[in-house]
Amino acid sequence: MSNGETFSSLKRLFSKDNINVSPAKAKNREEDAGWVRRLKNGDRTAFDRLVEKYQKDIYLICYSILWHREEAEEATMVAFERSFRKIWSLNDEKKYFAFLKQICANYCKDIIRKRIRERKYVDGTKTLGKEISVLTQDPLTVSIPKRPDEALEEKEEEAQYEATQNSRKSAIRKALSELREIEREIVVLKIYKELTFEEVAVKLDISANTAKTGFYRALNKLSNFQYLRELV
Repeated sequence: MSNGETFSSLKRLFSKDNINVSPAKAKNREEDAGWVRRLKNGDRTAFDRLVEKYQKDIYLICYSILWHREEAEEATMVAFERSFRKIWSLNDEKKYFAFLKQICANYCKDIIRKRIRERKYVDGTKTLGKEISVLTQDPLTVSIPKRPDEALEEKEEEAQYEATQNSRKSAIRKALSELREIEREIVVLKIYKELTFEEVAVKLDISANTAKTGFYRALNKLSNFQYLRELV
């Protein structure tokens, strides 16, 4: 493995997305990003695909907040329509669903506020308390009901993913333990913290040239580790 390949591999292994997002979720986000980019380029069918993909999920979120079928159906349509109009404000295309959920929740909360202002409660202060509590709810924590087979499949996938990640972390620790302390610090700051050589130099009180030399010397050592190459 060349130094360039080693750098790319370590960058993927150290990636926060790689650590925190399962392969299935990462693939799903990549798919969303592709549709969003096509939509931004004027492909209206891409928006149709996003609606088809998330319509049920958004409806369930709306209904869990509003507890009213017709209002939830309307809120679902409004959420997609607003996401279409605001799509250019979404910088990270992979986060389309979070973006959509936020729009959805904001609109539903507007409806709740309107209910409170107009004092249209079904069962008095009990409902009022429930509706007020909705206003402080984080839309990104709203759970979407899954079929039993979907839940089981996701649980098994997460368990497998966790085992793989533990193996990755163990390999990274083992590889880094083979480096000199200064080399290890340089690699972590450069790859995980994504600092420039000048910033690494300031952090470690060394010259930028020493930081660069130490970094590439460390990459050369790491490129020889078979157990690290197997994770790429």
